[in-house]
Amino acid sequence: MVSASPTQQQSAGSPVDPTSTDRSSTAVVPVRRWPRPTPINIALIGIWVFGVLFATIVPWTLVSPTDTDPEPASVGLAFGASALGIMIFALAGIGMYRRTRNGSLLAFALIPGVSIGTGAIIFTATLLSL
Repeated sequence: MVSASPTQQQSAGSPVDPTSTDRSSTAVVPVRRWPRPTPINIALIGIWVFGVLFATIVPWTLVSPTDTDPEPASVGLAFGASALGIMIFALAGIGMYRRTRNGSLLAFALIPGVSIGTGAIIFTATLLSL
C-alpha cells in the first residue's frame, strides 16, 4: 500500500498540522482592525446626541402636550427650540459625513431631522388649534 504525501493528505480534508514546515498550503490572513474614532468625531457624536435631546425634551418642558389652553408665545418658543435642536444635530451629522464620506452618517443626520421636524409641526399645529 502506497502512502499519500502530506500535501495530498491535506487536500483530502484532513486537518493541517500546525507544526509542519510546509507553509505552501496555509495562507496567513492579516487581522482587520476597525478604525478608531478621532476625538473630533466623538465630539460630533456628543453634539448630535445633545441636539436630539434638545429638540425633543426642551419643547415638552416649555409646553405640556396635555395642555388644553397653551399660550401661543410658548408654543412658538417650543417650536423654535425644536428647530434649533434639529439644526444642531443635522449640522453635527453633516460634519461627520464630510469627515468620513460615509453615506450612512448623512442618513444618520437627516432622517431624524425630518421625523422630529414633522412631529414639531404636528405638535405646534395641534396646540394652536385648541
